[in-house]
Amino acid sequence: MGFLGNVKVGYRISGVMAIILGLMLIVGIFSFAKMNNIVGEIKDIAENDMPLMEVTTEITINQLEQVRLIERAVRLSSNGDTEKTKKTIQEFEKFAKLVEKEIKQGEQIAQHGLKTANSDEAKKEFTHVLSQLKSIEKEHKKFDRHATKIFNKLEHGSTDKVEALMEKI
Repeated sequence: MGFLGNVKVGYRISGVMAIILGLMLIVGIFSFAKMNNIVGEIKDIAENDMPLMEVTTEITINQLEQVRLIERAVRLSSNGDTEKTKKTIQEFEKFAKLVEKEIKQGEQIAQHGLKTANSDEAKKEFTHVLSQLKSIEKEHKKFDRHATKIFNKLEHGSTDKVEALMEKI
């Protein structure tokens, strides 16, 4: 019979149970490790990705609002409504400051995400997002300068040159 032929049935059953319990323990430890990995990824998403997505969405919405306000100021100015034009320009400036603040906030979130990233892929993504936010920041400053030129032309009544400046935006 062999080695197991001389062993009592009770010991054989106990041995098989020990092997099964050992395998179950290995599977449990492996599962626990994988679940901890998933929890870490979910935590990264909740702490970094979601706030970053919310900030970038707000930046986009507020930039679109700025474009709408420029067009409104041009229309109001062409209708001769200087009081509403001034209020619209003030509202534009409020949104300009808000966008600048949101861009800075997004950069801080991306930098935090870069520091706390658990993988090279996440670090690469946060580096890309950070560079995109820096680019957006530069472009937004250009946008604000062009808008200021448009508003100056509107305040001085030079509406003929406004269309050329609008093309640059």
